[in-house]
Amino acid sequence: MISKNSQMPNYQQEGYASSVRWTTKTQDARPGSGQDRVLMRPRGDHTLMAVVDGAGGVAGGRAAAEIVCNKLDQADQDKTYDWIACLEDIDHSLVGTGQAAALVAVIGNDGSVRGASVGDCEAWSFGSDHILELTASQVRKPLLGDGSAVPIGFEGNIERVLLAATDGLWKYAKRQHVAELVRARPIEKASEALVDGIRLKSGSLQDDVAIAIIEYHG
Repeated sequence: MISKNSQMPNYQQEGYASSVRWTTKTQDARPGSGQDRVLMRPRGDHTLMAVVDGAGGVAGGRAAAEIVCNKLDQADQDKTYDWIACLEDIDHSLVGTGQAAALVAVIGNDGSVRGASVGDCEAWSFGSDHILELTASQVRKPLLGDGSAVPIGFEGNIERVLLAATDGLWKYAKRQHVAELVRARPIEKASEALVDGIRLKSGSLQDDVAIAIIEYHG
């Protein structure tokens, strides 16, 4: 059910892993523009999640996003869980290839969340009556591939739902509306509604978008 590479554009997946249920969705703003990627890897005692937004032209951004996803996947398999150091290494390896914003997190079977981000990919935890922005302290520029990116770590717990997405969602969606959708709908329906909610009247999107949602059942 889970492909070797990151999820390609215009695609949706759902799955289960121990105490979590997850869904992912990517959508291009225009045919062939897809620079956003999402990665979800159930590993038994944890689940690896990442969203990546390539930059620097379509070809360079797409290549950068794929490289980031592959390196994060390999780092998780190698059990190197210093995600700040991992993103710093990726930053230097991308120089001359392309740039990307990225967020990576490991979700434990106990609902714990630990990760790091660079750029403007954001992660929010939605409880029954509160909202927590896990990536509130992130440094948005420079991006991975500049050679001087500043990854910032974060940690917390999922009370109910964790949502991570590229800026193609966060630039255009109101946080309260996002909260209402992820609380009221099954997560696979919520991901579709989130994308539909930021479409222009013409039905098109202003930017590529990648979304990952995890629902915790503790």
